[in-house]
Amino acid sequence: MFWGILMLIIGVPVLLFGILFMIALIGLPSGEDAATVITIALILFVTPGAVLNVLGIKLIDRSGKKKRAQRQAAYDAINAASPLPNRPEPSNPVVSPPASVSPTFKWIDCPGCGAKKQLQSNQTGNCDYCDTLLVYG
Repeated sequence: MFWGILMLIIGVPVLLFGILFMIALIGLPSGEDAATVITIALILFVTPGAVLNVLGIKLIDRSGKKKRAQRQAAYDAINAASPLPNRPEPSNPVVSPPASVSPTFKWIDCPGCGAKKQLQSNQTGNCDYCDTLLVYG
């Protein structure tokens, strides 16, 4: 990461200087001298500045990926050591309505923990997580 930032600190001013130098040369009379000076500015300033910027960004991105991989490995190790408990079975199974009536379903937000549960019309149920009574309607 340090080298990437250092490359950007050096590359941005070099690139900007090369671009500004070439813009300043636009006012010169055209000819072989102007073309030579612009070519030299491209070779000495613009190209190295662009290369330093691209490499600096890649180095910073690589160190970010490395840190994310280390965080993910630590997270996986913690989860492997203490797995989360299985989701509890619902205490109120859904009862099928008569065949002649088509049920209306609605997602109910639990006021206790914020979990969502789908209930049929005129049905009550308990939250799967905190066991709070949920009522449709």
